[in-house]
Order: sequence, then structure tokens, then C-alpha cells
Amino acid sequence: MRRGTKVPTKKIERFLNALARGFSVQRACDEIGIARKTAYKLRQRLPHLAERWAEALEAGTDHLEDEARRRAAEGVEKPVFYQGVQCGSVQEYSDTLLIFLLKGRRPEKFRDNINLDESGTIQVEYCNNWRGTERVIEAEAEAQVQAAAVKALVAGEPESGTND
Repeated sequence: MRRGTKVPTKKIERFLNALARGFSVQRACDEIGIARKTAYKLRQRLPHLAERWAEALEAGTDHLEDEARRRAAEGVEKPVFYQGVQCGSVQEYSDTLLIFLLKGRRPEKFRDNINLDESGTIQVEYCNNWRGTERVIEAEAEAQVQAAAVKALVAGEPESGTND
């Protein structure tokens, strides 16, 4: 874009309208025939455009959220075909969209519960010999079973698998 190049006001309005309908910046640029880079340069140069751009993106996001809600709660009619001929339709709903909407509205209740406040040491060893690693794991498991059996004997419990 050459310095001082102006984009007509009508084009800017069409661009902002596309953003407000939920389209991407690229799609809005395509609608008015300008490069994406040009749009970003204009936004940087014109503070009032930057403000309206942000408002249009917010409106577009609201539009997308409304559409997601409609598809989740009201569903979408899908045609049903039998032997290549449409014989009816079914109403399909989106549980996935509903989950995302709930997570967005009430994250404290519907977020994935992940506790990242764990402390400690993790030791990772690299081994090219997976069979050797398998034998080490089996040996460790056997050692744990033997240790449990010794504890049971010391405590006076019968060994598992015996007929006492």
C-alpha cells in the first residue's frame, strides 16, 4: 500500500459489516478487494477504525455464539436419503457446541478440572531397548508383590493363594 492511499468509506463499512457478521479478517478483505496487510496498516494508522474494528469483531463473536447456541439447542435439519432419493429429514443437535457454550458461560462449574499445583520430581530415562525396559518394569512389579507378601507374613496374615 502506498502511503496516503485511501480506501473509500463504503468499502470500510462493508469490511466492518463482514466482521460484524462473524467473518474472518481475510474474508472481509476479500469482500472489498484489499489485501489483509492493507487492512491492518489502515487500522494502525486510523484510531477510529481500530475502535470500530474491535466493536465489529465483538459483534461478530456474539453472532457466532448465537449461531452455536441455535445449533446446540434448536438443531439443524439434515436430509435423509434412501437409495439416492430424499425420503425425509432428521433434526440434529450438537452436544459439543453446548459443552463449549457452558464452559464459556460458567467455567467455574464446567471447566476441565486439572490441578497443576503439584510439586515433586519426575525422572525420565531414555532406553533404546524396550524389551530391557519391559523386564525392568516386570522385575519392579515382582519386587512389589514380594514385599507385600513379606509384610503379610510378618503381620500374621495367610499368604494369598494358599488353602489355610
